[in-house]
Amino acid sequence: MKNFRKNVHLVFYRAIVINEAAYGRTFGVGDNITREQLIVMLYNYASKFKKINCSFSPYALDKFSDKNSVSSYAQDAMEWAVTNDIISGKATNSGTKLDPLGNTTRAECAQMIKNFVKKFGK
Repeated sequence: MKNFRKNVHLVFYRAIVINEAAYGRTFGVGDNITREQLIVMLYNYASKFKKINCSFSPYALDKFSDKNSVSSYAQDAMEWAVTNDIISGKATNSGTKLDPLGNTTRAECAQMIKNFVKKFGK
């Protein structure tokens, strides 16, 4: 468990640094982070730092009722994350939603980072 926590901290820290360097986007220490912002950081970390092939299905978001809510800057990252099982939807009365603009809970953040580490390593 100690190594997993260390890997999660390392992945998250590197993702923030890559995101800031690549796009000039910064997140304040006390700011909330949306689900799509977290995915963009992981995507940037994977593609720019780890040099992972970040291919994805352009139809990955089609199964989500709120697919049109994904911000344009996050489109590729979200498709990549769904294709690679890093993020999944939330079941609602109106269908399965990604909730890209919703704030990420601690549990969701931990799960997404765990899925990333399991799939791609630290």
